[in-house]
This record gives sequence, structure tokens and C-alpha cells, in this order.
Amino acid sequence: MNISYIVNDEPYALFPGDSNLYAYSYIFIVLGSFSFATNFLMLIVLFSDKQCRRKSLFMIVLGVGDSVNGLALAVTGIWRLIFLLDGGRTMDALVDDGVCFLRFTFLWILGTQLPSFIILMASGDRLAAVLFYKWYLDTWSSKKIVVTISMLILICGTSTVCSTLILVTKPGRKVETACYTPSVVGHVYANYHYSVALTCSTVSVISVTWTSFLIRRQIRRHQLTSNSTARLNKEWTKNRSLICLSLIDLIFVAIPTFLILLALSSPSLSIDKYFDGFRSSILITFRSSLNIFVNLYFNKRFNFSVKIFLLPCLMKNRVSPLTPDSLQH
Repeated sequence: MNISYIVNDEPYALFPGDSNLYAYSYIFIVLGSFSFATNFLMLIVLFSDKQCRRKSLFMIVLGVGDSVNGLALAVTGIWRLIFLLDGGRTMDALVDDGVCFLRFTFLWILGTQLPSFIILMASGDRLAAVLFYKWYLDTWSSKKIVVTISMLILICGTSTVCSTLILVTKPGRKVETACYTPSVVGHVYANYHYSVALTCSTVSVISVTWTSFLIRRQIRRHQLTSNSTARLNKEWTKNRSLICLSLIDLIFVAIPTFLILLALSSPSLSIDKYFDGFRSSILITFRSSLNIFVNLYFNKRFNFSVKIFLLPCLMKNRVSPLTPDSLQH
């Protein structure tokens, strides 16, 4: 049984039934668990260091979002595997309205869309810090934590609910949730869901690229005071990690979602032979597992905190004076 969207009387199998479902289930469990574990470890380290916690709000929020993403993939993999081992057909489980809505769709959509919204808002925050520095410092910096979290809850919550609560009325039946059903409504849902991730990824890359250009131009072309130069260099340092995360988001989120949308709009291209929803989910969650490595590379304080956190395991019988400079090498 295929979960397909009928487009111009030609089906595109978003989650093809002839795939190796056992293999995908195990991959989902392993990759989802790894992503959840790395982001959870990153959050523990960030919260254990006051300086990291104060200066890494974006990574904390992103770590929470990507923990949800990893958890969603692992849990859906477990559900699929249990259903397969019980002798059932996984695809029947996915299209069951109650199971799909309560156990699969909401968590999976939230895990996919939340990190994309977080990266988009972080890129907007960096752009505002460069373009409107005085306003940012005087007004926005003291309110951005509350406003950012509130906007994330409002925007991402609304988008997730809109993606999940796609209602279709069938003759003789009550209004029900349409979860991956072969219908026009399902096609509209898929286009909306994947368009959200594609749009957020693309806009965030454009935003951080423009921010980087503005910073470098101000540093090179203008006579700046020492305070201004230090501020811009600080913004440039913050922007580098965001550039890296945005490019990773572009590669592992924007491109896969674009391929899905292209396959939905042009079934004649036969993209489903090479790419489907399973592979897209794997790539999106793989991006989530890279956060801790990006933070280790760009954030010296976080690097130091990780070494302090792991020190009891690595140096049980060795005592030496510790400083951030001594542990950077």
C-alpha cells in the first residue's frame, strides 16, 4: 500500500510501500536517538555554564527544537518497527486517523518546522543587530528572549496546527483529520508543509549572507572607532556560526524539500525513483545532529565547557590547573 498524493491523475509515492521499511525504521531510531542525545548533551553543557547560557540563547532554543526533531524521528521509527514486528502493515498505521494525528503527524511536523523557524528568527535577529544597532541595544536586547519565545510559540504553533488539522469531509462520515491520505487535500497539505521548511531555509541563508556583507563592508570601508570595530568583530563572530548552520539547513532541508515539492508538482520527472519522504526525513534530522559540532568549532567557551564537563571521565587520576586558554589546544 502506497501513501500517495494524486496529482493530475498521476500518483507520487511520498512514502513508497515497496521501500525497505525495516531498514528505514532502524535508521530512524538510530539517527533520531543520536540527534536527540547530542542536542540534549549540548543543552546540559550550555545550562551548566552561566556565561554560555547568557550568550548562547539561539543555540539553546535551537537545541530544544532539534531535540524535538530527533525525538520525533526516533519515536516514529519505533512505532513503525513495532507495527511491522506485529505482522501489520506500517502504511495502514500511518493512514489511520487516530494514530496519525495523536502519535505521528503533530510531533513529526513540529520537529520538522520548529528548527527552521528558529534559524529564520535568529538570522533576522542578527540582521537587526547590524542594521539597527542603537535600537537593538536600547530596546530589543532586553525584550528579545520573551518576544522570541512568544513569537516561536505563536508562529510555529499556528503553522503546525494548520499543517496537522487539515480537515476533509467524506460523504456519510464526520469531519476527520486527513493524515497522508491520497487526496487533493493531502496534496495541498504536503505542498504547505514542505514549502514552510523550504521558505525558512532559503530566507535565513539570504538574511545571514546580507548581514555578513554589511558587517564586512562597514569594517573595510569606514573609519571606525575602536568600540565600533570591536562591536562589528563581535557580530561577525556570532554570524559565522549562523552562516554555517544556515548553509547546512539549505543543503539538508531546503534541497530535499524542494525535490519533494518538485516531485509533487511534476510526477512525470520520476523523482520518486531516487528520492522520497523517508530520505527527506533522514536528511532533515541529520542536520539536527550537527548542532553540537558547529558549536564546538565556533564557540570557544562552549568548547571549554564541554572539556570541563567530560573531564572526570577523561582525566580521573590527573589534576592540573584549568583555564579556557589551556584547554583550547
